[in-house]
Amino acid sequence: MYTIEEIQLDVTSHCNAKCPWIHDSLIQMDCWGNVWPCCHIAETVTRNKFPNIDKSITRINSLYKQSLDSIMADSWFTKTLPESLDSNPWDICQKRCGIV
Repeated sequence: MYTIEEIQLDVTSHCNAKCPWIHDSLIQMDCWGNVWPCCHIAETVTRNKFPNIDKSITRINSLYKQSLDSIMADSWFTKTLPESLDSNPWDICQKRCGIV
């Protein structure tokens, strides 16, 4: 598992770090080469469990198409995710991590 510090990006500066994964500077990389902000969002998007989550991450999260730096610098990680956590947390974030 890589940490956000290892790729010289600080997502915590973009939000108040209510998310335990962001707070601990962790990301999830699956066996297919996809980068996710956490295991809960990875499972949610791949299994289509919670329809309110922004699934546009799938257009940018493949390490086969982009570098890790590019993925982490994308607006999904720097804008979409922090805005959701700050104003209207997705159902999975509320259910699994108690983010409200």
